[in-house]
Amino acid sequence: MAELHRDDARVARSTAGARGDFEVPAGPAGYRLDRQTARTSENWRSSTGTRTSWTFRSNTAATVALLPPLAVDHRAPVDHRAPVDHRAPVDARAPVDANNAVGPQRAHTLGLDVRLPDGLPAPRGVRPALEASYDDGRTWRTAATAGQGSGGHFTATVERPSRVRGDARVTLRAQADDAAGDGVRQTVDRAYLHPGTPTGR
Repeated sequence: MAELHRDDARVARSTAGARGDFEVPAGPAGYRLDRQTARTSENWRSSTGTRTSWTFRSNTAATVALLPPLAVDHRAPVDHRAPVDHRAPVDARAPVDANNAVGPQRAHTLGLDVRLPDGLPAPRGVRPALEASYDDGRTWRTAATAGQGSGGHFTATVERPSRVRGDARVTLRAQADDAAGDGVRQTVDRAYLHPGTPTGR
């Protein structure tokens, strides 16, 4: 499902999955596009749902022009020792194994790539943030982020809470804004598995 808001007023709604055409009035305005996805099959153990909001400004154009919504891609480390489950999903943008599992160490580092659609230059002045939840969104911990070169590449260090001692699915909540005022907020439910250790460390 997707909903388009113009200056905080909903102007369009689509139930056509990832696709939809929205006609909006002429003139400058701020827009927010909200989109939700859900996977209910028992074969999908990771990334079972997403909620994404893009904010951007647009104006009347004489010709077709690309809109500037930001996107956030997550790059998770891989635990190559994990057994392979060929029924599990694999996100081509995130180099994780078929179980979407990281190693059992308490802290791990994810890659965050903030980008604009193909055909537009890399965003400038990007400010990213990432939070992780080990209890399906009831509580959140802020991950430490750091720049990685240029072009919207960052890292985020996620640490398992000391109270979590067994295997846990990690839900991620990312956000990013750029100097042009474009923004994205995205929650990925149960993004990957963080195996526990006997000592919980």
